[in-house]
Amino acid sequence: MRRSFLFVITFFFAAVTYAQEITTLRIDPTTAMGGSASQLIENVSFTVLESTPESVFGSIEQLVVTPEYYIILDRSTNAVLIFDKAGKYHAKIKARAVNSGNNYYMNSFSYDKFNQLIRLPDGKEAFCFDTDGKFIKKINTYSYGYDMLNIAKGKTAGHSYGADRRNKDSIAYQVAIMDEQGISQKHLPYNFKYAPIENRDMLYSNHSTFYPTDDTAAYFVRPYDFNVYYLSAHTFYPVYRFVFPMSNTLPRDFPTDSSLNGKRIACVEKNKTFYYNLDGIFKMGNNLFFRPCSYSGRNDGYVYNLATKHLIALDKITADERTHFLFITDSRVGGVDFANHNFLATDSTSFYTSYSSLVLFQQKEATADKKPVYPPALASYFQDAKNRKGNPVIIKVTFKAEM
Repeated sequence: MRRSFLFVITFFFAAVTYAQEITTLRIDPTTAMGGSASQLIENVSFTVLESTPESVFGSIEQLVVTPEYYIILDRSTNAVLIFDKAGKYHAKIKARAVNSGNNYYMNSFSYDKFNQLIRLPDGKEAFCFDTDGKFIKKINTYSYGYDMLNIAKGKTAGHSYGADRRNKDSIAYQVAIMDEQGISQKHLPYNFKYAPIENRDMLYSNHSTFYPTDDTAAYFVRPYDFNVYYLSAHTFYPVYRFVFPMSNTLPRDFPTDSSLNGKRIACVEKNKTFYYNLDGIFKMGNNLFFRPCSYSGRNDGYVYNLATKHLIALDKITADERTHFLFITDSRVGGVDFANHNFLATDSTSFYTSYSSLVLFQQKEATADKKPVYPPALASYFQDAKNRKGNPVIIKVTFKAEM
């Protein structure tokens, strides 16, 4: 039987005309293939994060990878922790360093890679710390500080959305480019009071809305819109349009139906097969990584090869000698980190995710009959049973150029 597709009308915030050609990607997740790790993965490495009384934390909510450090947000301890690339604890930024009343909640941070500064948002400002955890300065974020990304040297992209019937009738913008002089570019205008979807109806994933493509550009995504936008300091346009099967697609009038005001999140929760957002948008060569988000209980990541049109489900990659018989995502073994956060970060060659130590030990014990050969650091880690309660472990995955 032929499968039907339906695309949501996505420009529900403003009518915008784009001259650039959009690449339409028709994706049917039921056709996604798998494969062995040796077929699809070039290399995997595991970094054990040092567990000391000062450095112990719960889980990795956000990760930034620099040439020298792993910078980690842990909401359970309300802190940003910094480890070197060998996993040794280096520094910590506590909530009290930002707010002396200790009532500050660290929900996110951004990293200024050009000045090596960790930026913690607080209203219209951000507190900036160096990678030793030392406070350096405050900067103005114009209320865009809670989701920011360097887009070029001296240029930062920020996302904010605050439509509410209690607001004044005025025009606001979802995306802004900021520099030391102020806001230099604005994109995606909407009415601060009368936009069809209010802020209370916006359903985000645990990821940022920005995904860097290189030092001078990024992809941008937003709820209920299955376009992926290309953003630089001077350009903004949709580059990919995802089309999913009808069973996964929001109704055409979902963004504009006034009867859904205040009920859109409940609607998505009830209709668990509907995709409400995309996240984990990363491109390496012809491989485009993405994850459609739903309430189905399955939050699998996928890889679509733009040249071969092959679709691969990360959840179907089988562990083998290449991964020491350990799965690259914890969702295969009952973990929740990958389901909640997908890949946490990427650099020019590799992807980063994490495991809880408990789940990693459980995997090790379940695959003992395979006689895996572990690298020295991982073997030493497994030899000490106390590490079962230690910090999460970072997994670095390098995929093959063609999948």
